[in-house]
Amino acid sequence: MTAGAPLVSVNVPCYRQLPLNRRAVETIRAQSFANLEITLIDDGASDEYRQSVESLGDPRVRYVRNPERLGAMRNMFAAIETGRGQYTMAFHEDDLLSAGYLEQAVGILERDPRCGFVACELREFTAEPTAAELGRRAPDPAYDVFASDADLVRGILRGVNPMFGSVVYRRAALEHARADLDRFDTLVDRPLTQRWPGASPSDRSVPGPRYWQPNHMVPDASASMWRIDSWCRDAGSSCFSMRSPVMRSTST
Repeated sequence: MTAGAPLVSVNVPCYRQLPLNRRAVETIRAQSFANLEITLIDDGASDEYRQSVESLGDPRVRYVRNPERLGAMRNMFAAIETGRGQYTMAFHEDDLLSAGYLEQAVGILERDPRCGFVACELREFTAEPTAAELGRRAPDPAYDVFASDADLVRGILRGVNPMFGSVVYRRAALEHARADLDRFDTLVDRPLTQRWPGASPSDRSVPGPRYWQPNHMVPDASASMWRIDSWCRDAGSSCFSMRSPVMRSTST
């Protein structure tokens, strides 16, 4: 990590959803963990995003415009790698983040250097969550530990569903990771399809609504199982999944 760099880079791929983006960024700035940088990566050449960042007057928030259109998946994976922090997160611009999530995720990563990434489950909503819901913090969250391919598959089969946009990665674990963006243009929007040779040996999943999401997404069970299988063949890292909240909105 660069000297003086923030510990966490939260990167937000952007494309023509500025009203939702403003709300998402508000919940990132409201995190109890303050040692972070926030980068908006604009794939739509929108001056409105740049102006929105400038209006915040927050030195932690910066605007980057892609010199050419990448498309959703390439922009998402660019977001995973952007920034200077030891830990990195690609956060969806139409989602909301509970106030204590980064503090708890970073705590897990700091305590266990074997952990490649931390993720959590989501709560879908149609009505805007209250400040109390977004601000709710569990002092010692329960979480699942997946130390092997088989453990991860068992967790998924019993209902653990880590949300991609909630993943906080250890940057060092991504050093050799490569997403095959030429072969996959939709399903690659998941960490489970990346290759992790030599990565850390465990992951954590923290259940519950730390990640709040709109319900406009339709799950595809067959695609989900394909992603899991792809990851399991290649992974050398395990994850932690938390059992309590982050949020995604149900309105588009």
